[in-house]
Formats: sequence, C-alpha cells, structure tokens
Amino acid sequence: MIIGSGQIAKAFTHEDSKDVLIFASGVANSKCTDKNEFIREENLLKKNLKLSNNKKFVYFSSCALSAKDYPLNEYYLHKKNMENIIRAKSENYYIIRLPQLIGNIFKEHNTLLNFLHHKIINEESFFIYKDGFRYVIEVNDVKLLVTKFIYKMPPRQVVDFANPYRYTIFEIVDAFEKILNKQAHYKVIDKHDSYYLNLKAMKEFIKNFSVKIDFSEKYLEEKLGKKLI
Repeated sequence: MIIGSGQIAKAFTHEDSKDVLIFASGVANSKCTDKNEFIREENLLKKNLKLSNNKKFVYFSSCALSAKDYPLNEYYLHKKNMENIIRAKSENYYIIRLPQLIGNIFKEHNTLLNFLHHKIINEESFFIYKDGFRYVIEVNDVKLLVTKFIYKMPPRQVVDFANPYRYTIFEIVDAFEKILNKQAHYKVIDKHDSYYLNLKAMKEFIKNFSVKIDFSEKYLEEKLGKKLI
C-alpha cells in the first residue's frame, strides 16, 4: 500500500509495496509552521499505523534529525514527533531520513533545488548563504535503496540515504548555471546553515549487498542534467 501522491509516492509501484505500507504523505515544506498541516499528517499516520496490521511500515523523515547541534524548527520538531509515534506503535518500521530531493525540478514547490531552478531560469534575483551546504539524493535512487533495504535488513531501523558528497550552495548554483547556460543573479548573506552526516550504515549496506548506485562528487550535475536536458 502506498499512502501519498507526491514525488516519492509516485516513484514506487504497488509491486514495490507488496506486504509493505509506504507512508509518503507527510508535510513536504521544511519551512512549514502551519499546525493544521502537522495535525493532518499526525492523524493520517496514526490511522495508517493501525491499518498496517504490523506490515513493514516505511516512513520518510529528514536527515537534519541525524545531525548534531542542528537547530530544529517547527517542521523538524514535527518530524521528530512522527518518528517517536512510529517507534511507539510499530515493531516493523523503517524510518528513512532524506536530504534535498532531486525530483521534478520543473514543479514549483518549496525545495531548495526547485527554488533555485525557478529563480535562475526566470532570471530573478535571490539570496544564498555564504556557509550553506546540502546533501542530495535523486528520487529513483531513493526507491532503489528503500526497496532493497526493507527486504535485506531487519525492522526497527532509522537510516540516512544521501549522496555522501556535501555540496556548497555555490556548487549547486554553478551546476544549474552550467546546465541551463544561464547566469544566476544572487546576493550572499553571511550566514551558516549546514550539518554533517555519518553515512557509514548506508555505505556498508551498499557494499554488502552490491547495490548499483553511482554516488560521487559529480552526482548532482549528472542527475540535474538528466532532469533538465
């Protein structure tokens, strides 16, 4: 069973979710402060935990929760609460923490990559943080890792999936400029916004089960290029 209609939900098929409940209907905007949206997800989550009959239960959270000392806004505190509910109510869960998602770049929504694409393609000015860094992963690679992980690994797992290379915001902007052949118009704010991830568990899983995935420093540009050209 697949719960949700967004990019992650659409990446999976009913064959992927056989004997599994994939919950991909959470609040997507990390800047969200709307308590009604948080309550909607919480109620839907609790309902589906009851309906799951202790099937494998997959929930998508944020890598920011794995980072030490990263300030948690209302959205991240909400995701933390959702994780705690799952731990309390399920014995068969897999919590997948994700970074910036490379999905449908052309869709206008509040992810960093979609924001940058919209601003650059429309030649609009924007601000970027001087010391901003982000991890990324492409939506089909999420599917690849998740579908293998939940059948190879025991339940009650919390794991980060991300390309191990940590990109500066400048590198991300440069990748868009190169692919789109357009110059970005931005001003730099002297602000720090970043965290480090320990991806040892993911790397060991990829190695132990020979998962074919091409993570590298060039990952972002290669994945964006396929989406935009």
